[in-house]
Amino acid sequence: MHKVVSVRQEYLDQLHEILGLTKKLLGGDNSIKPLLNERIAALEPPPKHKVDWPKGGRSATKPNLQEIEERQK
Repeated sequence: MHKVVSVRQEYLDQLHEILGLTKKLLGGDNSIKPLLNERIAALEPPPKHKVDWPKGGRSATKPNLQEIEERQK
């Protein structure tokens, strides 16, 4: 769980840096345009956290056909 939090914090830090560079660009500093483009290209969203629900509870994914048939028996 700690790794997921740190990955998301890293993503938020990257977004914060991009926002700061964008503000400078809007302020008229065109020299940072290549750096801003580089940061945006390198930005990757954090992986989605999948919840494993207990058996009989909610399912994080759609049940497959075999599971549906077994439930109907």
